Amino acid sequence: MVAYNLENYPRRDAMIRVVYFATTSLSTVGFGDFHPKGDIERMVCAFMLLCGVMMFSYIVGNLINLLSNYKTYVGDFD
Repeated sequence: MVAYNLENYPRRDAMIRVVYFATTSLSTVGFGDFHPKGDIERMVCAFMLLCGVMMFSYIVGNLINLLSNYKTYVGDFD
């Protein structure tokens, strides 16, 4: 927060920037305008990315399972 001067922004604006960083990082776009500068920040971001990829994979897996089950149930009526 100190490196990007976020403590001088209103709390809402700082939160928007944090969500922006998390979204661009987790979507693997990573524009590079915000990036971790210290070792602790890099470790936290690596952990965040690993957890985010796991959650995304879990959600997509459940969505595919849901669509597969729906196709099976609808196929019985066709």
